[in-house]
Amino acid sequence: MEEQLSLLDKYFQLYDDKKYQEKIYEFSYALIIDHFVEYKIYDYDNGNLLDQNIINEKFKRNIIEVKDLKSKVKLIPLILFLGEEYWKYLMEINYCLLKSTLSK
Repeated sequence: MEEQLSLLDKYFQLYDDKKYQEKIYEFSYALIIDHFVEYKIYDYDNGNLLDQNIINEKFKRNIIEVKDLKSKVKLIPLILFLGEEYWKYLMEINYCLLKSTLSK
């Protein structure tokens, strides 16, 4: 049986494979959607992205739980992809990329 990867595991694999750290600004929103379909993050059927909003909400909940600084840095493209409103929410709750290093 194929091992089930979490949403964040799939995203991190996509991040590494597509070299998001170096190339994220080369990709359009539509191309990132295509990446999400390719990596089976989003399901695509008959011209529709199935459960896109549900998956985005899961991402939002999972992002807040990440404590590791290196992982947080990898989440920046995903946070930007999820939109300005979510970014503002993270700032309101004091979610900080450096939080884990500041508390040491």
